[in-house]
Amino acid sequence: MELEVPRVWLRLSFELQVDGQFAVGVTDHRGRRVTPPRPGRGAYGWDDVSIPATELTPPLVLRRPTAVWRIFRDAVGALPDFRTGSSSPPALPIFVSVPRELALIRSDVLVSQVLPPSNEPPRWVAVHDRPAFGQVAPFVLPLTIVGVGERGADALRRVEQTPWSSPDESLQAHLADITWLDEPADVIRRQPEGDVDVLVLDAYDARALTAAGSSAGIRAAIVLGAGPAAAHTDPESVLPLARSVITVAGPPDAVQLDIIALLLRGVSRDLPLHEAVREAATHHDAQGRVIALSASPDALHDLRLTAAWDSVEGSVVALSGTIGAGTGSTTVASMFPPEQHELGRSLIADVDAARHLEFSFTGEAHGLIPLAIARKAVADAERAARELASAFAPGTDPTVTRDGVRVVNLGLRRRGDQVGPPGVRTSYVEHVCSLAAGQRYDLEVQIGAAWPQSLVVGELPSVDMLLPDDRRGHDLHVAVFTDTMTVVGEATRVLRLPPSGPSPVLTFPLVAGAAGPAWARVSLYHRDNLLQTFRLDLLVEEAERTHPGMVASAGLQHSATRDWGNLGALGRRALSLTVNSDGARGHRLFVKGEDLAVTLPIDHDRGEEVAREVRQILTANVNRAISSAEALWRLAVRGSDLFTFLFDRLREEADALAAVCRREDETLQIIRADPAESVPWSLVYDWDLPDFRYGDESPPVCFGRTEEGRRCTHHSTDGVVCVYGFWGIRHHVEELLAAPRETDLPGTLRITEPSVLVALGVDPAATGDLVGRLSAVFPPPRVRHLGSTDRLLDSLFSADRPAVVIVLGHHKTTDVVSEPVGSRIALRTADGWLQAKEITRRRRQNGSWQPPQSIVMLLSCGSAAPAPTAMSSFLAALNGVGAGAVLGTECDVYSDLAADFAINVLAALAGAEPIGRALPFAGAVRAARHRIVIDKGDARGLAFAAFGPAELALVRQ
Repeated sequence: MELEVPRVWLRLSFELQVDGQFAVGVTDHRGRRVTPPRPGRGAYGWDDVSIPATELTPPLVLRRPTAVWRIFRDAVGALPDFRTGSSSPPALPIFVSVPRELALIRSDVLVSQVLPPSNEPPRWVAVHDRPAFGQVAPFVLPLTIVGVGERGADALRRVEQTPWSSPDESLQAHLADITWLDEPADVIRRQPEGDVDVLVLDAYDARALTAAGSSAGIRAAIVLGAGPAAAHTDPESVLPLARSVITVAGPPDAVQLDIIALLLRGVSRDLPLHEAVREAATHHDAQGRVIALSASPDALHDLRLTAAWDSVEGSVVALSGTIGAGTGSTTVASMFPPEQHELGRSLIADVDAARHLEFSFTGEAHGLIPLAIARKAVADAERAARELASAFAPGTDPTVTRDGVRVVNLGLRRRGDQVGPPGVRTSYVEHVCSLAAGQRYDLEVQIGAAWPQSLVVGELPSVDMLLPDDRRGHDLHVAVFTDTMTVVGEATRVLRLPPSGPSPVLTFPLVAGAAGPAWARVSLYHRDNLLQTFRLDLLVEEAERTHPGMVASAGLQHSATRDWGNLGALGRRALSLTVNSDGARGHRLFVKGEDLAVTLPIDHDRGEEVAREVRQILTANVNRAISSAEALWRLAVRGSDLFTFLFDRLREEADALAAVCRREDETLQIIRADPAESVPWSLVYDWDLPDFRYGDESPPVCFGRTEEGRRCTHHSTDGVVCVYGFWGIRHHVEELLAAPRETDLPGTLRITEPSVLVALGVDPAATGDLVGRLSAVFPPPRVRHLGSTDRLLDSLFSADRPAVVIVLGHHKTTDVVSEPVGSRIALRTADGWLQAKEITRRRRQNGSWQPPQSIVMLLSCGSAAPAPTAMSSFLAALNGVGAGAVLGTECDVYSDLAADFAINVLAALAGAEPIGRALPFAGAVRAARHRIVIDKGDARGLAFAAFGPAELALVRQ
């Protein structure tokens, strides 16, 4: 869209000082100001100008700041060289605030004593500073023009000779609503019908309406004066609640009516009021009449046609959410029942017509008439949609959605006072457009059919026509995270997703930062459970311009749902953390919880250092180099470092995070956008530590039980080293690797025969008879142990793949002669080795896993480097192929410990003793930790990491 200049203005205030002189104060649109010197102080930086006497006023002296010239030049410099719709360069509005002693002096006369003449570039327009009364809705067509009394009737007849009048009655209804009223009191009586955009009346009727006590709901009043003084005498006393007042001096004659036509022609070209007034006043038809404007800075834009175009585009977006973007190739038969085909064709044709209208404000009819045509098309489309809605059976949602497909749309919209690149004819930022530094944009989010304006690229998971679990729909939370732009207002808002049809459009105002690459993450949550997250990548420059390639796009990075039909099965999360990498070792943490949504930078190197120290402590404990008590103390110190390192930048949000620290049995969600990110989240320690000085003996620790075997009673503020201070012991930790999934996150895995597949790379005796112990949980023939003639890869991609796969072997990363290159796990199967690249290769050949999406336990023992960081390629490969969950280790472990942990997890999943009831995945992992760490007092149980949905459960056939 061809848009307007930035909103730039100056305000001059005239203050009577004790010496009888008037001092001029200056304020600009950015809040910079120069105030008059205090009485008795020197007046350095100020000079005096004289205003000669007139018939109404004595001679005056103005004390003006010399800095006003610099401020004026800076403001003018923010104006472009031209403005669409105007025949000359833009003018700077100068708001004048005067005391009553100067009320008889015209505002333009006062300004002319401070600034250069207004008829020479750079031009300015004097505006009497008027208080801004209330807020008005964005301007939409039709323009409501009301004339009052005899002069009002004359004016309305003159309006018929302007672009606001059309012989086409159907078009006129969307162009202007022209009404004549006999008495001023009739204006008050018609207020329930809506606001008045333009009110035309003479000075006498204006005083009568003012005396009646109401002028609210009037955007612009044009007051026809009876003499020259009427144009500048105390403007605030005329219709004080109107947003703006334009007074036209002179006798009631044809010139006044010509001026009204000139003003309305300016509005038809998208001019703000001050420019419409300036062009009318300088036109030869005005014959030099004085036209004065009283308004606030915002009110200058109350009648902008760009706002009306924005309204039309918003309606088109909403309708696009019901019929989609590709209407040209969409057959009506695929969208509507046969009896509604005619209405369906009408709906599609009207939306298509509104989308593709060409317009420009360089001429009166080039923008206004296409706008009215578009508004008519939108109204017809909305009428067709309502008629189609009434044809649906009672109890069903009436909204039409093309092929039942709904996706997430992200659009970035320019605001009505912004300059777009040359040739751009939409207010939406396109893929090839950069942003302007410091400019404000509206980020719009909707779930519906695909928008043509959406910046999302690539294939998206669709949203089912109906959500089977809740016909009432769902309340989702949309959060916007960024540290390269500013979110104005709330960064988290509720989006109502109906059972069918499009959602409402949410708007997040954003301000572009400094020139350079910019990004924002848009995440959708259900009960603080991350459903989908998109990364929006943008380019910011000093001014918007188009590029030959794509510089604005959004991509889906993670999805817990493909068709949005599983929302009822996704539980609440107390905290959702997304870890993002920008590819340059720069990481950010996006924190979402109740009353909490914040972006935190992460020092990658510091995080790696703390994580490495944690794994060294675990390895020392596994190798019995330190006791479990010493390991627990050291892990608590490093886990506390992790907590501080991650969250010490929280300010007002710290209380919300502290609330989580005081609770237990919550589900904490961590999404790794980068599989190589290696924070051991289950070992984060958020309880207070005891006072400790270097050289002191290690303090006593608590493994969660009293001497009598009961649960300990420690709390977060006791200052005691207790195992319940670790997230992985006190909470359910759900770690997920980000991926735009082709299916929903699995909720259940059905136990078939066989139920468990075991591939070993070590002597079975070293596992403590893993296969035999598994058979106690899953009776034969549910456990299948691969032998030397079996191939693990074939089993992984077979149709009868079991629900659980256990791989226990040495993990190697150092290249050895006659062995495969790269990371590999040694096996006693015909494969000999398992490599991540082979899993990915098979996926390309055979496709991703279909149900069951098995749980894979990678129990690497005796490895040369710790997992999961050294095994991140395995995690990525298994996540990509569609594994339901992955269990790994944080350090080297012995085979018997790995087997023991696996048995405890599977026993909890299957509901075996001692728990006696089946637990979901996160609960089973925590129970396995409890069995080793708390029941046995063995800190080695903290050496395991789990990745998968918290609610994933095994279900028997």
